[in-house]
Amino acid sequence: MAFIVKPIETIKLPLIIHVPSELGNFAENDLVVTWKYLDEDARIAISEELNNSRREYNAAMKAYAAGDQDEPPTVSLTDKDLCERLVVNIEGMLTPEGEEIPYTPDVLGQLFKMNYVAKPLGEQLLSIINGSAAIKDLEKN
Repeated sequence: MAFIVKPIETIKLPLIIHVPSELGNFAENDLVVTWKYLDEDARIAISEELNNSRREYNAAMKAYAAGDQDEPPTVSLTDKDLCERLVVNIEGMLTPEGEEIPYTPDVLGQLFKMNYVAKPLGEQLLSIINGSAAIKDLEKN
């Protein structure tokens, strides 16, 4: 099959969520997350931004530990911040009545309050940033 040269705008990936239920059991649910595709320049820029944020946080934490500042530092760039920039859509969310919930930034904020959703979403975010998600998605097609 011939390769058609055209930019990729988005990639869709399944997100498996293990929702806690009674007696320590978990129900497996899945969503489909559509991410902005990061070309190499964008991927490197976000990686550098994330590394700079970590360095700033670590330096501030050292200053706080040494008593040079009164307040503990906060992280300047979070997984939620990056997801707000990179998530285009999330499919498969339903109300308890079975009605579809459309994706909005507010819904993303609610999902990040659920650690059983935030953790796999954050892991998928990292695979988007390091490029491995795009490779897996392209291998399927």
